Amino acid sequence: MPVDAATRQTRFTHIRPTLLALRQQIRDAIDAVHPDAAACLPLPDFELPERYTLAALAPALHRGLFNRRSGVSDAWRRAFDACPHAGRENAIAARELTYLWYQVVCRARYYAESTPGRTDDFHYEKARIPKRITAELSRVAAAPRTGATT
Repeated sequence: MPVDAATRQTRFTHIRPTLLALRQQIRDAIDAVHPDAAACLPLPDFELPERYTLAALAPALHRGLFNRRSGVSDAWRRAFDACPHAGRENAIAARELTYLWYQVVCRARYYAESTPGRTDDFHYEKARIPKRITAELSRVAAAPRTGATT
């Protein structure tokens, strides 16, 4: 049974504050792993989507993260080795955190567009975010400091 536009908007409105909070947590984590991420990494804008923009935002994030063969995009590969601000592990962690935002956006879209009660993927992802952020921060803290200028 198709979900009407009012139901989709209601479902999106319900999760929008959570999207805002998750976006901020992810941005704060990127700032923690990389001192000047916006200057040398191919980060997206991290815009807070509206329901009607979710359909376009997910593929745009995907194109920025992956190449046509679903590997790491060339822009990110270059950034891993060229960043003068932090080590390779820091740049990789920033990409993983960007990928986390992509997953949140995809799950938000599915949640908003699906039949109510059909999926709890968004809430499952929401619960996983703090652990995944902590894992990236820990990985960077444990990495050797090669390639970084301090």
